[in-house]
Amino acid sequence: MINLAGNLQNGISIKGKHSYRDFGLFVSKKVVEMPSVKRIRETVPYMNGSHDFSKLNGELVYEDRIISYTFDITGNDAEEMNAKKHDVSAWLCEVHEEDIHDDDYPHLHFVGSYHESDWEEDDGQGELTIKFICHPY
Repeated sequence: MINLAGNLQNGISIKGKHSYRDFGLFVSKKVVEMPSVKRIRETVPYMNGSHDFSKLNGELVYEDRIISYTFDITGNDAEEMNAKKHDVSAWLCEVHEEDIHDDDYPHLHFVGSYHESDWEEDDGQGELTIKFICHPY
């Protein structure tokens, strides 16, 4: 997890829109998982244990990674907050094999698709967590 106490205006850009500049969203939490190696282990008759074929073609390959962003969503009233949640969800749920630019990683980007979301609300404050499935590198 990344400490986000630095620049609160940092966010993500996808399809020409930015989470803070276009929607006024603050990223309260982000998780960028490291991709895991695709392990191809097989047992061979009359052999103790198994053999690892993961590097059969000369290099390791990796599984997709999950990245998630939690945004604070507020409004002057419940109606405004729900309208903002709807607009943000409409923007992010349409992401399919798109470049995802994170302001905290200016020299790289992720390529991924919307995976799932979660909404939590408490006393007029909302948190929207969006997860993307991304290519490993």
